[in-house]
Amino acid sequence: MARTSTRSAPTAPGIDTPVDRSNAPALSETDTLDSILQEFRTVSDENLPALRERLDDLLAAGSKTGTAYYDTFKRSSGRIGQVARRELQHSREVADAYVKENPWRTAALAGGIAFLGGLLLGRR
Repeated sequence: MARTSTRSAPTAPGIDTPVDRSNAPALSETDTLDSILQEFRTVSDENLPALRERLDDLLAAGSKTGTAYYDTFKRSSGRIGQVARRELQHSREVADAYVKENPWRTAALAGGIAFLGGLLLGRR
């Protein structure tokens, strides 16, 4: 009798972890790239430093958010890789146990596949 797996479906804890935006500078609703670029067209020289500072804050926020997304993706992909390796190892163990418990059935299956492959290749 073939051995069956009693394991549950694979899971990777933390894949749906939200992105950490705690280090991003606080921006107001009006601090969008479009609004800042619109202001650049009509800004006076005395208001230019404040506008540049808002633009720097917006760029810093975008950079930190992008970095946070990248870090989350990197952690998640590493966890997915670990789960895939564990599942591959488990599948190898189950297949190895099946072959050892059913050597004649395995040989017959391999022979049948070889026979069908020979028929298909022989027609050409």
